[in-house]
Amino acid sequence: MFASADEANMARARQAKLVGETRVFASNHLVIATAAGNPKHIARLADLADPALSVVVCAPQVPCGALAGRVEAKAGVAVPARSQEPSVSDVLAKVLSGEADAGLVYRTDASAAGDRAATVPIPEGDSLATEYPIAVLSQAQGQGRGQTAQAFVDFVLGPQGQEALAKAGFGAP
Repeated sequence: MFASADEANMARARQAKLVGETRVFASNHLVIATAAGNPKHIARLADLADPALSVVVCAPQVPCGALAGRVEAKAGVAVPARSQEPSVSDVLAKVLSGEADAGLVYRTDASAAGDRAATVPIPEGDSLATEYPIAVLSQAQGQGRGQTAQAFVDFVLGPQGQEALAKAGFGAP
């Protein structure tokens, strides 16, 4: 089976006929991550437009960066990023290390940081999310593993899988 961090990669897999039917199994939203205690008192997305703040985001070609661009556009806020990182974990690392005052990260990543980070919700982005698709690989069918792969996909989409994903901070499909 193949689970993707974004629809674009799954679309390429579909186009290459590497996967069968796809289903979204989870979603994720952006939040603003700051150092523990939110020492710069960031309260909303518009606060990140302050050039005195050091803000990092994901590069636009990666899923978290693409979503950040959509959220900024919807909110009418341009965040002057000090750097564009290749992954959401790199953004969070810069915030946690003190190299940046704030960063736009997925809710799940901020949640995994525990009390080392504070989060600020982005209400303007509530209707925007990264969706994670899942599918059985076409090759699995030919090798007799299709039933096992489908059972795993069904588990992820079922109540136990969805409960585990919710505990990790993911949103419903």
